[in-house]
Amino acid sequence: MSALGRHTLLAVLAVAGLGVALAFYALSPGHSSIDQRLERGYPLRIGYALEAPYAYMDSEGELRGESVDVLQHVLHRLGIDAVQHVRLDFGSLLEELEAGRIDLIAGGLFITPERERRVRFTRPTAAVGPALLLRDPPPVAGEPIRLAVIEGSVEAADPGQFVLGEHSILRLPDARTAMAALSLGEADALALSAPSLRWMAQNWSSGGALTLQLIDTPRRGYPSFALAHAEAGFTARLDAALAAYLGSPEHLRAVAAYGFLESDVLPAVEGRAQP
Repeated sequence: MSALGRHTLLAVLAVAGLGVALAFYALSPGHSSIDQRLERGYPLRIGYALEAPYAYMDSEGELRGESVDVLQHVLHRLGIDAVQHVRLDFGSLLEELEAGRIDLIAGGLFITPERERRVRFTRPTAAVGPALLLRDPPPVAGEPIRLAVIEGSVEAADPGQFVLGEHSILRLPDARTAMAALSLGEADALALSAPSLRWMAQNWSSGGALTLQLIDTPRRGYPSFALAHAEAGFTARLDAALAAYLGSPEHLRAVAAYGFLESDVLPAVEGRAQP
């Protein structure tokens, strides 16, 4: 074979090899649509971060929570039972979804304009107001208040709105650390959504009295499931299943165990409030 022939053959093989590599990349589990992955027998990869009562480990090591239970119910309605839960830090959830390493986020992720630019949200599962969890004894009137917030939470964006007078902000990585700060007297109050604080106050066993104080504001947070922007079809099917379940007696009984009241759910279900 001439030198020209050999070079032509090598070029053809290189192009063919590149085509095979690109095809394999496109069909690999991390870079295909949810429907393609499910059709090939891969489980739905659900990313979550530990944030009770949306997602947490119970005393037997089982993953529980409002987001976990609601998603499990609607996926079963869609005939999807093969799932893989992927535990992540809260701050890396969006990045992992955008990179294609998970298919869906389920763990109390609230809808915000900035997040909507990055991911596609389903309809919200609740419309919850903010609250404060105060340690006992409460701060002395006139003294600076040490307010704890969880980094990345909606409340952390503008924590000063929740307190009057002089205050300092203690930014902490997660709810467990924030509750420990309250218990140890390193913080006077914790700002978070009312269902989260309601559940935490009921289940905290490290001693010390805690008082839940609701904040009178029309502002609400909207926990939702998040998917890639390309997943319009799958999101629509998930929304249809959610519409048939949210607000039903079965749903309200299920989420009551996690500190959600009807008033935390029905405004979102009935469209009386929107993100």
